Amino acid sequence: MDDRELIIRAQEIKHKPFHLSDSLRIIYVFKGSVTLGFTAGQAVIEEGQAEIINIAEPVEFVDGTPGNVSLIFEIDGQLARRKQPQIDKALYNCSTTLFYPCMAGSNHRQQLKSKLMLLYGLYTRTDDKALIDKVIGEIEDLIVDKFHDFKNMLVEAGVSENNMARLLRIYDAIYCNASRKLNLKEIAEREFVSVQYLSREFNEKLHTNFKATVEYYKVIQAVRYLISTDMSITTVSENSGFSAPRFFYKQFASWLKCTPSEFRARIAADEEKVIEFPPDDELVSKLIARIETTVIEKEPPAEDDVEQTPEHGADDDARSRGGDDLVSGMMEVRELLEEVCRIKGKQPDARLVFLSPEETQEIRKLTGLEEIKPLSLVISTRALHRSPAGLTYNIQETMSYVRLLRSMAAEKGINTAFYWELSADSVKIDTILRYEPTDVILGLLSFAIAGKR
Repeated sequence: MDDRELIIRAQEIKHKPFHLSDSLRIIYVFKGSVTLGFTAGQAVIEEGQAEIINIAEPVEFVDGTPGNVSLIFEIDGQLARRKQPQIDKALYNCSTTLFYPCMAGSNHRQQLKSKLMLLYGLYTRTDDKALIDKVIGEIEDLIVDKFHDFKNMLVEAGVSENNMARLLRIYDAIYCNASRKLNLKEIAEREFVSVQYLSREFNEKLHTNFKATVEYYKVIQAVRYLISTDMSITTVSENSGFSAPRFFYKQFASWLKCTPSEFRARIAADEEKVIEFPPDDELVSKLIARIETTVIEKEPPAEDDVEQTPEHGADDDARSRGGDDLVSGMMEVRELLEEVCRIKGKQPDARLVFLSPEETQEIRKLTGLEEIKPLSLVISTRALHRSPAGLTYNIQETMSYVRLLRSMAAEKGINTAFYWELSADSVKIDTILRYEPTDVILGLLSFAIAGKR
């Protein structure tokens, strides 16, 4: 792959002044936190979170906690537009709800992070352009479909399909033409609705009005000019679509908390303070491994809710209930896995198989991992006739299913743990499970559902 089409940077971020980039960027924080500044304000990206920085979106890396570590995925703007023409026609975000108070769904945020990890694995371990290209396309499609800030606000507000299509057309007109004169009356006539109806739709569904929305995107355009050109403030005002400099100053100050001149002077005086190191640095690898193996749990139950140990004489009943619990637990996990496959749009190209109680006992003895629960999925993939790049892709893609499954399980109060240790005993476990020796054991996913012991 052309180095300019995809660059992944590992960084400790201390400060970077307001700037623009023609790349689509996604920041994924692995340690500490990073504060980003946008036209609408600041947002803290916590450890384990990712955020989208749109093409030509003004952004400041305000600061980061000491020792923070992030991966910055940079996808060339031309490549991004070629794969997904809508990628620069809106603002997309994960959770920086600074203008429209609506974040993307947690499942979709988890899916994005899984695909980023898949892309990272391919970028650092292979040079297979076709596979890297494929994952980039999947990431862009996901962003456009599920991370559109305006669209997500409409979905949350329960807007009908017809009204949503209309409002999205109006949004496109605003975003792409904010610097021109936009008239609500003309837009209403073009959409065959009254001005009063359209105005009410904005106020009720979006908690803001048409005029405020247009002004916000005019200010964003003005910030772009102040960063990238030496235009006079008056010219910036005119080219951003403001009717008078006085009105421009007022709107700019309401969002950026300074005058345009002060903003430009601050950028000129600021110094970039970013420490960069190789994306496959040992520190990054360890942080990623920590995320992969983290036990996802809900808060511990209250003392009154803790299941008591059966008294003497109740063992047979407990064992009987345990069998029923195991079956119902399997059904619950299967439903979750089916939901993951629906979200991903396909079945994983791997095997996810429940262990029998006997197999669980044998694997416990082999590995010494007594904490493995009876309700466990062993995850494997076939290595036969696969290239190293193809195997890497398959492993990373399979793990994206696992991460999404764990995230959805946690939302339902189901504790999970993933055990990488099994991969070291892949051949021995193949024998226990009667798998072909060409099967690679990736690990074991263990579930602890209330009542399943």
